[in-house]
Amino acid sequence: MKKYLIAAVVAIAVIAGGAAYYYSTAGAVKTQLRIGGSTSLMPFMMKVAAYVGEEHRMTWKQIGEQVGVQGLPDEPVQLMVSDGGSSAGIKGLIEGTFDIAMASRPLKPEEAQQLSDPVMCPVVLSAIVPIVNGKTLGQLDDIDPKTLRDIYTGKIKYWDQVKPGLPHKKIVVIGRAKGSGTRSTFDKYLNIQDYTKDAILCGSNSEVLEKVEKTPYAIGYVDYAYVVKAKKGGKVPSAVKPLKVNGVEANEQTIIAKKYPLVRAEYLIIDRSNAPKTAIALIKWIRKPDVNKEFAEKVGYVPVPEDAPLFSKKPYIEIKPLVK
Repeated sequence: MKKYLIAAVVAIAVIAGGAAYYYSTAGAVKTQLRIGGSTSLMPFMMKVAAYVGEEHRMTWKQIGEQVGVQGLPDEPVQLMVSDGGSSAGIKGLIEGTFDIAMASRPLKPEEAQQLSDPVMCPVVLSAIVPIVNGKTLGQLDDIDPKTLRDIYTGKIKYWDQVKPGLPHKKIVVIGRAKGSGTRSTFDKYLNIQDYTKDAILCGSNSEVLEKVEKTPYAIGYVDYAYVVKAKKGGKVPSAVKPLKVNGVEANEQTIIAKKYPLVRAEYLIIDRSNAPKTAIALIKWIRKPDVNKEFAEKVGYVPVPEDAPLFSKKPYIEIKPLVK
C-alpha cells in the first residue's frame, strides 16, 4: 500500500471572510476539495479533515470504494475548510469559491435559483441554546420564546422584567451578525425582524460564548455543540449558564425527539450537476452511520437518523415561528 506523509495544518488564509485551514500532504496533490461556511459546523468538518488527512492518510480512491463512487484518483485527500458564516459559504458555492457549502440553515429560494441543481444533505442535528452570564444570572433557569423575542427586540430591557427577584439591571444583549445561519434560524423561530440597537453582534459562536462569559448580566445564544464544549471545559454553569426553553433542556434525547423548541439540522450543500465526484463521495462517506455517529459525538452534535434523506431539495427540519 502506498504511504503518504501528512503535513498537518500547514497554512491559514482569509477565504470568504473566514480563516481557511489547509490539510495537505508532503507529495504533489492535484485534487483539493474546497469547503466553507457555517462556524457551527466548522468543528465537525475540521475533525473530518484531520481524520482523513493527517490521522489516517486516506486517498480519494479509498473513500470512493467505501461508498460506491468509482473512478476517483488514487491521491491523498486534501480538504480546505474555512468558516465565515452560512451565507458566506452559500455565496462561495454560487460563485465557485467552494465545492461544498456548510450551512446552519436551509437554502433560501433566491439562493437556490442561482444554482443549477442545488441539494442539501443534513449531516448532524443540533439546537440553538440561550445562555446567560453564570456569575450574575445563575438563578435564572428557564425562558420562553416570547420573552426571548422581547429581549432581542428591546421591548424588555431589565432583568427584573423577565422574572421577579432578578436584579434591576439592564440586559446586555449579545447576538450574531447578519449572514449567520444560527442567527437566521434563531430569528425565524422567534419571528424577529431586527435586534435592539444596543445589541452586541458577534461573528462566531465562540465569540458569543466568550462575551457572555465575561459580561455581567449578558444573554446570548450559541449552537448546542458549543454548550457541550463549555461543559467539558468546566465553564457550565459557573461562568456560562445554558437556559431551558419552555421548561425543556437541550440534550441529545430532546433534540432527537424534537421536543426542544429550537432544534435544527446542519447541512452540507452542493450544486449537484456541477459538483466534483469527490464532493459527492465525501458527503456519502460522512453520512455512513458509523462515521456520522463518531464525528457528531466528538464535537457535541447529534447524528442524523439513518433514514434521513442523503440529498434533498427540501429542509430536513422546517423552521416555523414559535411566536406571532
